[in-house]
Amino acid sequence: MSNRGGGESFLAKSGDELRIISDQIGQDHLDRELSFEIGVAGFVNNAHSALAEAGAALGRSDYVAAAEKNAAFVLTNLRAPDGRLLRTWRAGRARLGGYLEDYAALCEGLVCLYHATFAERWVLAATSLADIMLARFRGEQGEFYDTADDHELLLVRPRDLQDNAIPSGGSLAVTALARLAALTGAEEYRVAAEKALAGLGDLPYRYPLGFGQWLWAAELMVEPPEEIVVVGPSRDDRTEALIKTAREGLRPGRVIAHSERGATSALPLFEGRSPADDAPLAWVCRGATCLAPVKDEAELRRILRAKA
Repeated sequence: MSNRGGGESFLAKSGDELRIISDQIGQDHLDRELSFEIGVAGFVNNAHSALAEAGAALGRSDYVAAAEKNAAFVLTNLRAPDGRLLRTWRAGRARLGGYLEDYAALCEGLVCLYHATFAERWVLAATSLADIMLARFRGEQGEFYDTADDHELLLVRPRDLQDNAIPSGGSLAVTALARLAALTGAEEYRVAAEKALAGLGDLPYRYPLGFGQWLWAAELMVEPPEEIVVVGPSRDDRTEALIKTAREGLRPGRVIAHSERGATSALPLFEGRSPADDAPLAWVCRGATCLAPVKDEAELRRILRAKA
């Protein structure tokens, strides 16, 4: 018996609750009355990742709007003039430098937002954060630490490896870098993710319950990303049908990108991919292998199911 309806109902209910919490965060009285160490990763960023993914999967524009609101708040109010993240907020003032988990979770959330909105500003913001992660949180062997290299002096620089209810900063960082590499083609992100994974040895395989996010990151690195590129008018029913088909199924490692025909893009996924006319097209690639573009959602669905 299919449980699809029940699953969608649960997701919708969860998304509604997340949106309500998101709206509450933005209320002005929080600025006046509360000091909340949002640990931008621990709450706000994980919330907007969930909202963006649920919104795209369920076609809920209100979820996506809440995710965008969260991301805009953090990027506008919780960043220092040099672009680095700050961790706490009170009475309109942010302070205390962010930890690795803050950068990694926000970076991952911004990638989710791109897949939900196709607005490249979220990718640009994510790459900015990724560059800071690589510059400030990596050790000499490519390992990630929880604190930046200019953090206040501690007896031991912390490096939490295990994933708990909230994934560790290192596993979130590797996940975000792997997904960014697939989206942008940036080799430095892929290499950094591979080095961090290699530094764990066989720990994730010996103790999988404590390394769940690490194992998912490893899967992203091992399997060539499945890329679906849709080019066509945004407000065209045919384009929307192709995008909706591309989002079907649970494929978290799938890269979905959309652009208008003839539009300028910073993403290499769109190079050489432009329809000859106004009819939208979808390209499907895995690794270095790409199929001929299709214009019909039924054909796209057949290709994706055959590759699953």
